[in-house]
Amino acid sequence: MQWLIDLIAAKVIATIGVPPCFVDRGDYNGSDFNETVITQDSSWHALDLSSIVPEGARGVLVHLKTNSTFVGIYTRFRATGQINSTFRCANRQQVSNIVTSNYLLLGVDANRSVDYYISLPGYSAWNLTVRGWLF
Repeated sequence: MQWLIDLIAAKVIATIGVPPCFVDRGDYNGSDFNETVITQDSSWHALDLSSIVPEGARGVLVHLKTNSTFVGIYTRFRATGQINSTFRCANRQQVSNIVTSNYLLLGVDANRSVDYYISLPGYSAWNLTVRGWLF
């Protein structure tokens, strides 16, 4: 039976760091995108992550923090080029003036971009930070 344990352990060790795997961005302070650089107009817009995420990544883990005085507004994400907006990663303002914080796993296209949609009337604070990526 020990031979089976050794075989399994050797295969697991051989696959560490081999795609598919998650790469943590590391200790990063601050947001990559905020309400001053995004468009809040109830339309889909591209968000280019290529300056942060390396080539070959198939997904990103992001941390989204939002705040608004309006209840029910939301942010949706999808991989660029996808047309189905239902059942995508989303964040909704549930209570007025309470910061919401979510970690979202987003698929990215070959150019390492995602599409986002922010409903009107929009957020007073919107901060997105890339925490890592998946190969």
